[in-house]
Amino acid sequence: PVTLVVSIIVALASIVIYFLISGRRSARGDKLLLFGPMGGGKTCLFLQLRYGKSHPTFTSMQKTSARCTFHREQRGTSASPRSVVLVDAPGSGSLRSQLLAEASSAAVLACVLDATELQSQCKEAAGMIFDVLTQDSVQHRSPPLLIVANKTDLTNAASIMMAKQQLEGEVHKVRLARTTMQDTSGRGKRTSFINNASAGPFSFDQIESHVELVSCSATKPNLDSFMDAVHKYIR
Repeated sequence: PVTLVVSIIVALASIVIYFLISGRRSARGDKLLLFGPMGGGKTCLFLQLRYGKSHPTFTSMQKTSARCTFHREQRGTSASPRSVVLVDAPGSGSLRSQLLAEASSAAVLACVLDATELQSQCKEAAGMIFDVLTQDSVQHRSPPLLIVANKTDLTNAASIMMAKQQLEGEVHKVRLARTTMQDTSGRGKRTSFINNASAGPFSFDQIESHVELVSCSATKPNLDSFMDAVHKYIR
């Protein structure tokens, strides 16, 4: 009888642990959050996804959201449509609170960068990514992160791998600066890889969220690689 009780307790504990881990690693929902520096092309991408064509864009001081149905043709067969809540968060640093509020419940995070202005774009995007990934709610849910290099069809655009490397370097600088400030003040967020400066150079390969690199041109209707990535995570 004792052996049976122990076996039942172990089995129940295993089930509980499984669901806890599954819940942590699965960011359920249908919200696709576009964010990134101003001028990166996220609003243009939002409009292309929503209306199927590009429109003139302007700097917004508040989020824009809409429910859209994504259709994707794969290998000659029609994939199941995805109903997605598409959100475009403002890129201004003074409006970072809006981005963080939306990130806490996002199923997919997509950071959009202008690949023709890589250095300035990555420097600004790094702070956004650090703030998003160090939120307790985001760390608990670990939603996938898409690094979207926009304008890669242009001859002066950087490659998506170069964008990744540049962005990792800038996030590392932000981490060093932020953790130094936390050490000085005696206050800080829960320690994880991204805000642990002693973990060495920052790499997207070492965070819990799945990270995908996507190249696109937001002014053109062919967004196959972006749609493929979204379809993996929003079902």
